[in-house]
Amino acid sequence: MRPLLHQLWRCGLLLFLFGLGKWPLEGHLMRMRWRHQYGGAVYRALLFEPGAGADRGAVEAWCARYRFRPRRIEPQPDGGWRAVLVDLGEMGQGPPRRLRLDRGVVGEVVGGGITADVRQQVGQGLVLALLSGFRAVVADFVWIQAHGDWMAGAFYRMPPKFDLITYLQPKAAVYWDMASWHMAWNFSVAALRRNDLPREIQRLREARRWIAAGEAFARRGVQLNPDRWELYFAWGRVLYYKAEDFCAAAEAFLQADRLAGAPAFVGRMAGHALYRCGDYRRAYEQWKSLWFAERGARPHQLYSVIEKEIRRLESILNVPSAERVFPGERLTSA
Repeated sequence: MRPLLHQLWRCGLLLFLFGLGKWPLEGHLMRMRWRHQYGGAVYRALLFEPGAGADRGAVEAWCARYRFRPRRIEPQPDGGWRAVLVDLGEMGQGPPRRLRLDRGVVGEVVGGGITADVRQQVGQGLVLALLSGFRAVVADFVWIQAHGDWMAGAFYRMPPKFDLITYLQPKAAVYWDMASWHMAWNFSVAALRRNDLPREIQRLREARRWIAAGEAFARRGVQLNPDRWELYFAWGRVLYYKAEDFCAAAEAFLQADRLAGAPAFVGRMAGHALYRCGDYRRAYEQWKSLWFAERGARPHQLYSVIEKEIRRLESILNVPSAERVFPGERLTSA
C-alpha cells in the first residue's frame, strides 16, 4: 500500500507542476522557471528551493525522501542551497529551448538516458514527466494514445509509439507482445482492406510487410529479454500463424518451454510446430517428453491430445510395436 501511495503522491506532484508552475511543499517552494515565447510557455527548469536557511544536507535529505534524483545541488544567490531536478539549460543564458523530442533536446539534456534517436513527440507535459524519472507513467500514457489511434483507424501512427514505449520500458513484456500482435494481425488485416490500393497484389504485399514487422518486433523483444517465455512464445506465435515458418516457430516455442514459468500449452505448441515443419522424429520426441514429464508439474496438461499425437507419429514413423508408447488402441480420457 505504501508504494502505491508514494506513486500517487509523485503523480499528484507532477500534476501540480503542469498546472501551476509553482507550489508550496512542507513550507518550502517548488517551482518551474519559465518564460513565454511564441505565445506558449517554454519551461526551463524544475527547482526545489527550501529557503535561504537550508543547508546542503537538508536539500539532499528531501530529495532522498521523495526519491528524486536531482541534476545537481547548488547554492542559491540569496544564500542557502537548492536542488535542480530538471535543467533545460543554464538559467538566464541564451534563449529558452523547447521540449521537443524531434530536435534532440531530450538526449542533450539527459546525457544518454534518452537519446535523440527517440523522435516521437509526446507533448510537453509528458516530456517533463520523462525527464523527472516517470518513464513508466509516460509509457502508459503513450500506450493509451496508441490505442486511441487504433480505435480511430489511424494504425499507421502506432508503430512510432510502440518504438517509444518499448524504449522507455524495454523490460515490460506486455508491450512487446501486444505491439507485435497488433502489427502481425490487426495491421495486416487492415492492409488487406485498404481502398487506396486497387490491386490485390499490392494489398497482399502490404499485409506481408506488416507481418514481417510484427515478427521483427517480437524478435527484438526476445533479444532484450532472453529470460521471458512470453516473448519467445509471442515470437513463435507470429512465425507459426502468420509467417507460416513452422521450423523457426518450433525453435521459438522450444526455447519458451525451457524457461521458468512457461505453461503447459507452450510445449504442445512446440510439438505441433515440429510436426508441421516435417521434422516428425523431433516432434515424436517432444510429445513423448511431455507424456513422461512429472504429472502435476504443469497444471492443465491435455494428456488426451498428447496421446493422440504420439499415436499418429508412431504410425507415420512406423515405430515397432515393442517400442511404442501406446501399443494398444485405448485413448486416455483426460
